[in-house]
Amino acid sequence: MPSTFAMPLLFESPSGKKTEGEAVCETYLPSERIKRALSRLLFFWLIAFFCIFIPIAHFVLVPGFFLGGIVAFFLTQSVEGTVLKGEGTCPDCDVFYEISRQQTKWPISVHCSHCYANFWIQAAPQNEKH
Repeated sequence: MPSTFAMPLLFESPSGKKTEGEAVCETYLPSERIKRALSRLLFFWLIAFFCIFIPIAHFVLVPGFFLGGIVAFFLTQSVEGTVLKGEGTCPDCDVFYEISRQQTKWPISVHCSHCYANFWIQAAPQNEKH
């Protein structure tokens, strides 16, 4: 079962302004990553199997889903964790910003929908946590 925890975040704009936030993250053990990747591989290959019965299109669909399953396997296996949800404030305009579900690849580059400023979200160093 994946471990879920709260993580302090640091929102930083190119001008150097910083604000804090928090995210709920989930990390996967290597065995869980393999299990998730195998389930995606099996899903794509099942679709490829059922595409065998589609006339003409099966010449493209079957190899496409077969190779797509292999690609999905390696992409899913490389995901070490996921940000489930998060929140903070834009460093430029101090408006609430919500982080949607995504992979934990720090820093995350985003833009504010209120002031259209670009900024980065990264895991806050432990010594800067207030």
